[in-house]
Amino acid sequence: MWPTANVMGYKKCDKMIQEFKYHSFHSETFVFKEGDRGLTFYIIIDGEAAVIKDGIGVVATLGKGKSFGEIALTEGKDLRTASIQAKGKLDVLCLHKLDYDTFVRDIQLNEKRENFITLKECKLFCDWSRFLITKTSQIIVRKTYEAGDYVFRQGDKPDYLYVLFEGCVHVEKAVHITCINRWPEAIDQWGELKRKNTKTFTVQMYDKRGDFFGEIAILENSIRQANAFCSTKTILLAIDRYLRTHSLTYLLTYLLTYLLTYSLTYLLA
Repeated sequence: MWPTANVMGYKKCDKMIQEFKYHSFHSETFVFKEGDRGLTFYIIIDGEAAVIKDGIGVVATLGKGKSFGEIALTEGKDLRTASIQAKGKLDVLCLHKLDYDTFVRDIQLNEKRENFITLKECKLFCDWSRFLITKTSQIIVRKTYEAGDYVFRQGDKPDYLYVLFEGCVHVEKAVHITCINRWPEAIDQWGELKRKNTKTFTVQMYDKRGDFFGEIAILENSIRQANAFCSTKTILLAIDRYLRTHSLTYLLTYLLTYLLTYSLTYLLA
């Protein structure tokens, strides 16, 4: 399995497969040799290949589902660091760096469009100008969590403000309870037994695109007052609290105004 594919997810991989080309090598044929120059990445779909280092010999054998040459894609280094030789008939899918770069650029543009639409649906941003939303969408970091993963825990220092793109997040509060039992043992003496327990209560759930959370600890410059965990695979748009940009300053000011307005409305109701 190509590790990068796990990060991309099914939808992006499904689109990317259209850029791959099929190629077959006969037994004992070299796909490339150490020191050759090339910017092509390979995934084995059938057969085996030997990884050979000059002066050492075979250092590994790669089988179906394994990949090689990824450095050419991710780092742009075109000098091969080892030789790859087919052990029997070898079928591969190959991808050139130019096609890879075009695909990644398309992904990035598409993600920016999705970020913009999501922020536009969020109550914090719906009244913003197109310019400010666009600037904010460019500083967003996408974070992916599996079911059961914690976004943050109670007591953590705040790092991001989060906007839900996909999935479901539960916010739970851990309450520490101390039970004290006392009983008379003599006229002026009491026995005592303390038992400590922690109970967790779900206080909020976010499951709609555009829902936001994590802003209070940032505004109050305090620690997280609750846990946030994902009940399904979840994608969040995260804005770093330490980014010194005009859009983030505007966001924090807007957040403060939003919370004050909400508090006043609640008190006067």
